[in-house]
Amino acid sequence: MRTNLEYKLTSKLNAKLKRVNKHLNKFGGRDLSTKEAIRFNIDNNAQSGYEAGSIAFDMSDADYSNASANYHHWIGDALISISEEVTGVPYDTPQYLINC
Repeated sequence: MRTNLEYKLTSKLNAKLKRVNKHLNKFGGRDLSTKEAIRFNIDNNAQSGYEAGSIAFDMSDADYSNASANYHHWIGDALISISEEVTGVPYDTPQYLINC
């Protein structure tokens, strides 16, 4: 069993994560790590891009009270796509199927 995983993103996905973090920082949040972005679908099981964005705001301790729905959707969709592209796990996969 492999325990020391390397978490790497392509330059395109890394740029997407940088934009996500830029938006989260705009609302006082911390940067999400590469590992958090890659494992996003595995660990959070969001049912929509909006819900994924809300989870990201909570994870980063950002204040989403002034953020429009567009920020929620864009951040959530970006994290979903990063995670799905790297892991192959779709955003709404039930946890019991991930652990199989």
